[in-house]
Amino acid sequence: VRAWVVGCATGEEAYTIAIELSEAMEKSGSDQEFRIIATDVHRQSIDIASVGTYPADATQGVPAPLRDKYFISDGTRDTVAPGLRQRIIFSVHDAPSDPPFLDLDLISCRNLLTSLKEPAQAQVISMFAFGLREGGALLLGSSETLGHHEEAFEVIDARRRLFRKSPGRPEFAPVAPPPVGRWGNETTNNWAEPNLRLSPELREFADLRGREALMRAQDILLARYVPPSFLVTTDCEVLAWYGSASAFIDTRSGVSERSVDQILHPDLRFIINDALDKLRTEDLPSFSRCAKIDMGEVGPLAVTLTFEPLDRTSRPGLVLIRVQGNAEPPSPSAGHDFLRHGR
Repeated sequence: VRAWVVGCATGEEAYTIAIELSEAMEKSGSDQEFRIIATDVHRQSIDIASVGTYPADATQGVPAPLRDKYFISDGTRDTVAPGLRQRIIFSVHDAPSDPPFLDLDLISCRNLLTSLKEPAQAQVISMFAFGLREGGALLLGSSETLGHHEEAFEVIDARRRLFRKSPGRPEFAPVAPPPVGRWGNETTNNWAEPNLRLSPELREFADLRGREALMRAQDILLARYVPPSFLVTTDCEVLAWYGSASAFIDTRSGVSERSVDQILHPDLRFIINDALDKLRTEDLPSFSRCAKIDMGEVGPLAVTLTFEPLDRTSRPGLVLIRVQGNAEPPSPSAGHDFLRHGR
């Protein structure tokens, strides 16, 4: 699920939507991932939002169970829990002039349109229609309207200013399409370059699509060719995983914690915690440990864990853990990981 929070200021709205999505996913039993892109034109606001630390009284409106789940408090300031923070990308972006993000399920724009004149408002709404997937939702502020683009959206909740992109409606491209090019030369049968004179804006669109395609390709390559691996800190926080390591991961218990004890397979927890404890106190080179993992119906999987310290100067340090065995762990899509067959 992809969401874009436009004009996010210092981040409160983005974190609120992240909490709502996390809770909705958890209550529905869904293991679907989500990512929020939160943007603002002011660099200083983005810097504050990226840190995710607020005075304690700023979170008093959050119900206590959610505050305990998604914030870490030191008594005077509350900081967004790392697991929630990692779901959000904060970036400087000028919505009226910069290209929109694409393939979005939700856009929240509750503070921007009233500050723009009518032509700029129409341009921004047009870009939202362009960036949303068919059926994607648009959330506006209480005094904001769709203007001349009402036909592009259906009303979900008029009072809350929530709309859905209408099916079958033409997308409103914010810039003119490129001219159609002609390939080849009939008299010489030689191939020529396509006559595509892209505007700077469309080049930006192409770049965005290219970056997303590159990221998808990278994910596929990692899954197929990279041994299952975890990137962890010496404080036992799991930062990322690669290849088919998702077979050993359980994030359905919530996103407020990503510690080894919270999300890794139970058969890996002791051996990894013990190794990280040694790395906290000793300056060790790479070393390996053996383990046997119960993969449910598939049976036990014998593996070798290789611990490779990456950063010896910072605290906490970073460690790459590679999982290698006689057979690759089963893909989660095949229904053989421990999440589906119990522990």
